[in-house]
Amino acid sequence: MGYDGVPVCTSTFQDPIQFRPKIVSDNDGKIIVVWDDTRNINYQIYGQKLERDGNRQWLNSGLQISQGIGEDRLQGIFNTGAK
Repeated sequence: MGYDGVPVCTSTFQDPIQFRPKIVSDNDGKIIVVWDDTRNINYQIYGQKLERDGNRQWLNSGLQISQGIGEDRLQGIFNTGAK
């Protein structure tokens, strides 16, 4: 990992707007980052799981969390302590 860090998402979609990131620990030394994303025109929620060294665990472009029709907006994320 360099001084500039690593990208959480490397989406290949043209001009996606990604904003309002939230971060939570998974209790196993990794973190989960979720954000609002407009790559499919509507607002959807995407996420990424990262190891301590910054290696992405899910798709390079992030994993689509919300699957509903229409728009979804991120409200928050919290750790329930479950594994």
